[in-house]
Amino acid sequence: MNLKREDLKKVQRAVSSAYKEGEKIEIGDVWEDRLMVRIRGLGPLTSRLSFTALFERYAWRFAPVAALILLILGGVLYQQMDFLSECEMARVFVENRFDDSLFQVLGAS
Repeated sequence: MNLKREDLKKVQRAVSSAYKEGEKIEIGDVWEDRLMVRIRGLGPLTSRLSFTALFERYAWRFAPVAALILLILGGVLYQQMDFLSECEMARVFVENRFDDSLFQVLGAS
């Protein structure tokens, strides 16, 4: 911002006089009312809509539903798979020697 020398002097005098007077200046509520009217007159800010911004609202609504579906599918898969037999097979491998347990699993013993 380019100010002329005269304008700069005026601004400096106004600021210095306001600083010297300190808190002696009383400001009424009129300036606040005018300021709020001006702010309301500006209207909403314009924002740039990106491609992903269009789907953000739906993505956050879809996230809990997707988590619930994953939990249900996990429960169904847990019931369908025979998890206990896999645990027992792992225990056989760990407790016994490899040769004996391999024959037990293959049914050769």
